Parts: sequence; C-alpha cells; structure tokens
Amino acid sequence: MEGSGPGGSDHTRQRSLSETTLEMIDASSRPPRDLDLSSLERAAYSGQADAQLLLGNLYLQGSRVVAKNDLTAARWFQMAAAQGMAAAQFNLGLMHYDGVGLPLDHVQAAGWYQLAAQQGHTGAQVNLAFMYSNGKGVAQYDAEAARLYALAAEKGHPGAQFNIGLVFANGKGVVQDLVKAHMWLSIAIASGFRQAIETRDAIELNMTDAEKDAAGRLASEWLSR
Repeated sequence: MEGSGPGGSDHTRQRSLSETTLEMIDASSRPPRDLDLSSLERAAYSGQADAQLLLGNLYLQGSRVVAKNDLTAARWFQMAAAQGMAAAQFNLGLMHYDGVGLPLDHVQAAGWYQLAAQQGHTGAQVNLAFMYSNGKGVAQYDAEAARLYALAAEKGHPGAQFNIGLVFANGKGVVQDLVKAHMWLSIAIASGFRQAIETRDAIELNMTDAEKDAAGRLASEWLSR
C-alpha cells in the first residue's frame, strides 16, 4: 500500500502495510502564547539554544509578532542544532526533506534525523526509519528501519507502534510474526491511533484463535507496565 508524509510529501504517511504520519514541527518547541519577543531574541542572540529553537519555530509558523520567514527559521534552527538540540535537528531534517527554507536534500535530511534519533527523538527515529525503508537519502536497509520503529514504539509513539506492527505483518526486516504485529497494532489503537483498527482486523483473518489470544495478552502486559 502507498505512503506519504508530513506536509503532504511521501515522507511519513503510509497506509495499511506501510508507514504513517508525523506533525511538521516538534510539538515541544512551539512558542508560548504569552511570548515576549524582545526577551526571546536577546536570549537567542546570547546563544541560548532553547530560545533559538523557539524563535525558529516562531518564524517558521508566522504570527502576529513576526512574519513567516522560512530562511530565518532555518538559520535559528541551525544555531540550536549546532549546540546539539534534538528538536532543532529534527526540524532541519523536515525542512531539507521537503525543501522548505533549505534546499531539498534527502541526504542532508537523513543526516539531521540521525543526529536527533541518536538522542532519542522519536519523531526523528520514525522519519529516519521511513527513509531506510524506502531508500530515500540512505541505502535501503529494512532491518535498520525496523530497529528504529521499535525504539520509538517502545517509547510510546503511536505512529511507530502502528509501523512496527506493519513491519511484523509484512516480515520486512524482521521474521514475519502476526502475533507481534497484532500486539503492536492493538497498542497503537490503545494509544489513540484509530487507523490501526482496520489493519488489525485484516490481519486477524489469517490468525488462529490461540494466536489472537496470545497477542491480546502481550498487548495487555505491555500496556500495564
């Protein structure tokens, strides 16, 4: 089945037996409503990475206090990313992937995602997994895609939970295992990823009652941790 991604590209949105969506900007770094722009700019110019990240997001989104400016957003993200801020590295990956404020460059996108993923950023892990799964910006490597999806799924990322369920259903980069596929799809559903219901129902058609019971027990154990 076909896929696409954030902002309408084919990056992180696969359906059925491929991957799903992510939001465009790291949610933890959106500017607050009571923003003091002057104070934020002083902090950013003084080298505070969190302020640089917030200012970058402010320019990327646009608001009543600053006009949208993708180039300026990218500059602030680059400053924060150079100081190791994973959310800024993630955002640069997104911008390079779609060519927003930066040249469209999947190799650069993968590099920024790699840096953020190494710090545990689940969005970066999912996007990088998609790139490994599809050979975009990196050589296709299904086992690495599965590893990254599993990392994000264990940390509670609903889309990753859906994706790793599909990985096990397809046997792509792992040994096919419908019990584990059903387990992860059930966990994704419990996490609010309702799109997984139809896929889980389809997988159940090829499972025995004993396998479905086993999958249910595994999902319950995971969710009760």
